Amino acid sequence: MIWFDAALEEPVSAEALRRSLSTMLDTGYDGVSVIDDIAQTRFEDPVTCLTDLRPRGSFSQVISIYQEPMPTSLSILDGASRLAQLLQVRMLIANDETVDPYSFILVSKAGATAAVQIDMEALDQHDRYVIVEP
Repeated sequence: MIWFDAALEEPVSAEALRRSLSTMLDTGYDGVSVIDDIAQTRFEDPVTCLTDLRPRGSFSQVISIYQEPMPTSLSILDGASRLAQLLQVRMLIANDETVDPYSFILVSKAGATAAVQIDMEALDQHDRYVIVEP
């Protein structure tokens, strides 16, 4: 079952994702797979991270984290904060506190969070995550 999606400001390696997810979720390293095609899913792995590297710009690596069973001790926000710290990369996650599809949470490398708006045209027409500066 999908836990959460995030757009990473800078691409990170499959190795870094695998190591960080295994640490964050207290799962053995061998129980985490990082794939770039959903058809590569190995259902015996408790954690799978699907990556999609888009052609250009910041926040161009999108990850989807699947875990079975779902983590009970970490909220999505706590998980994203911890992952940003482990990877040392800023990330965007959906802001589930609003129905606005262009409202996201920016998670810093230190794990701090702030609500931000994403440029509607950049996302809808170019599939890019561009933060609107206030």
